[in-house]
Amino acid sequence: MSKDSQRDFDYRNTEGRIDIAHTKAIEFLDKHKIYYKNIGFDPKEDKIPSELFWKVPLFIRCMPDIFTITDKGFSFIEVKGCRGSLKIKLKDLFEYRQWSLHARMMMFVYSTAKECCYL
Repeated sequence: MSKDSQRDFDYRNTEGRIDIAHTKAIEFLDKHKIYYKNIGFDPKEDKIPSELFWKVPLFIRCMPDIFTITDKGFSFIEVKGCRGSLKIKLKDLFEYRQWSLHARMMMFVYSTAKECCYL
């Protein structure tokens, strides 16, 4: 069985597949009564053909998944899932840095191997 990270974009974004990391992030935010809004691309819900998706500027493709508003202010959250270790493309990290110039940027990581999350 190959890992999701080794699969192509179309396979990973097939309708009906559950994004467990995003589900766990929403559960975490709800549990802690944190106001949030989904803002990033979710190809499973609002599918953009892959040949068109790659024409969208990288900065927009790397839009954080969620924003939150708490008593500490406004924050972006990028949601990532992994098994044992998290893998992030350097070009994506650069874009997240650009987003962090606008507001605090956090990452929510859910590990299926450890069945736990990190914020």
